Amino acid sequence: MLLDQSYSMEVGDRWERAVQEARAAFAGLGPLDRASLVLFSQGARVVARSTSDPTRLDRALREARVGSGTTRYGPGLKVAQTILEESTLPSGEVFMVSDFQRIGWTGDEGVRLPAGSTVTPIVIRTEIPDNIQVTDVSLARLAASGRERITPTARVARQGGTEPIEIPVSLEVDGQELQSRSVRLAPDGSATVSFSPFTLSQPHTRGSVRVPTDAVEADDARHFVLSPGNSLTLVIAEGSRADRDASLYLRRALETSDEGRFRVRVRRGDGVRPVDLDGPRSS
Repeated sequence: MLLDQSYSMEVGDRWERAVQEARAAFAGLGPLDRASLVLFSQGARVVARSTSDPTRLDRALREARVGSGTTRYGPGLKVAQTILEESTLPSGEVFMVSDFQRIGWTGDEGVRLPAGSTVTPIVIRTEIPDNIQVTDVSLARLAASGRERITPTARVARQGGTEPIEIPVSLEVDGQELQSRSVRLAPDGSATVSFSPFTLSQPHTRGSVRVPTDAVEADDARHFVLSPGNSLTLVIAEGSRADRDASLYLRRALETSDEGRFRVRVRRGDGVRPVDLDGPRSS
């Protein structure tokens, strides 16, 4: 029994119905049957294995909970493959209880169930709610005047809906709302939200980008942790007979890096000194 515990199963009564379906399947076990319960999302774990004890199976179902992972079918199916391959019983059946999100199947899972095995999908469907999610956050760094500035950019998406809506998207740093932007989203649409740069001064600075809480809370925020970076000193050693601008393109590429990560020195021929190789020393 593969039971989908990804966060989309939190919508409406999906989880309760999924547990009921699993319980009904277990109720049909015969005295010679054995059952395993596998919870899956991005990974998979066996919570009850090869048992005919209905009490043990029922307890495992009662203790199961929806998680925060996304849907991936491969991990659960691979666990099912291993259990069936190790079984001494003459036949095997896999029940998969899920809302069957399309993103869960990549096509390269590489699952090969033993010959004679059957797979029974149990589809849990409910109407798609008007769900807003923060799908990605990028954090551009720029060093200026000895300080490091972070420019966050977030992508938000909407599932469902019938009319365009306008929602606030907030940036939190160390538990305090730093900025808020308003974005307009069409039904099943998406948008990019850019925030103003802020100075990063403390190590392990925690941040979040949030949208208002809706029916699926697990995707209403993206979290990050940042620490100030250190510039790297690089020495470009040119031959004594090299052209004057031999390293021009390399030097400019390093000096104009988006995050200001490199301090570049150029030395020619025998002009390389021990201090260049040892790096700067602090007193």
